[in-house]
Amino acid sequence: MEVIDIADVELQLEELVDEVEQGKNFVISQDGVALARLIPTQKASVRKPGSLKGKIHFNESDDNSHLENFRDYM
Repeated sequence: MEVIDIADVELQLEELVDEVEQGKNFVISQDGVALARLIPTQKASVRKPGSLKGKIHFNESDDNSHLENFRDYM
């Protein structure tokens, strides 16, 4: 991981972001002390509607005794 001073980050941010998009990581420092890391984010996975169809099951029951504790709120 390359260390870069915060003053240089201010001058080169656009170029650094381009490099981060390509997978490069940087440590941002000030006066030789590491402050932060500039790393690529993880790409969000694409959700597919209906992908859990048939995988979630509910027990159907007329037993509502578990709701007794919530009667005041209903």
